[in-house]
Formats: sequence, structure tokens, C-alpha cells
Amino acid sequence: MSSMEDHAFLIQPGSAEAFGALITRWSLEPTSAPAGIMTFAEFAKILDDEGISYSAPSDPDFAFKHVYVYHGMMGRLDVRIPAKQMVEKSEKVIESSGYPIPAYYFEIFPNAEAQVDDWKRLRRQRIADYTISNCA
Repeated sequence: MSSMEDHAFLIQPGSAEAFGALITRWSLEPTSAPAGIMTFAEFAKILDDEGISYSAPSDPDFAFKHVYVYHGMMGRLDVRIPAKQMVEKSEKVIESSGYPIPAYYFEIFPNAEAQVDDWKRLRRQRIADYTISNCA
């Protein structure tokens, strides 16, 4: 059975706050942040050094080789289009097991999963939300 772990990089629920703090630090102290393209191993070392737990794709076709880190700019809207293969894989996961919602959502919205009646619609909404890199 396919899962998001087959093709997605995920910060583990217990590390979401630490990862958010790291990104916030990089934003407020730009010289502390990496920039540009680095190997996945280099990025993983940063996360490991910060004690941030994550999972990387188990499917070799989706293994990350590089990470692109860039700083947002005021006045620029960044739109990131996901790779075709990731969208296709996500569609297969939804067909077999629904759309995986990050665990911390359930802390905020305890009954969210029970209220979802159209997982494909939810995925489209999440793609729309997270494709627009305009959050802070």
C-alpha cells in the first residue's frame, strides 16, 4: 500500500514546532540561514544537529538529492508547483487511504477527519494553500 512517506518529506509531529522555530530564526537572522541549493545530506545534517525528526521518501524514485532554500521577499509572490509525479502519487494514496492530515491539526480541530467527506477536494485545497508560499 502506498503512503505519503513513499514520496513526501515530512517533519515528524513532535518536531513541527522546532522546525518552525528554525525557519523563524533563519527569517529573522538571514545570515544564519543556508541559501541556494545544497545536497539533501547537508540539509539533513542541519535538521539532525537541531534535533528535528523527519522522514524522507522510502521510494527511490522520489528520493531527494537536493534542497533549495531561498528567502521570501516583500512584494514577490512565490508559487511552487509540485512535481507531476508527486501529484500522481498523492492521488493514488488518496484512493487507497484518504489524505493524510498532519497530526498537529487534530490538536486544533479534534474532529476534522470525521468531517471530511471528499478527500480529493481537501487535497486540492491544501495544494492551493501550500503552493502559495506566502505564510509567516
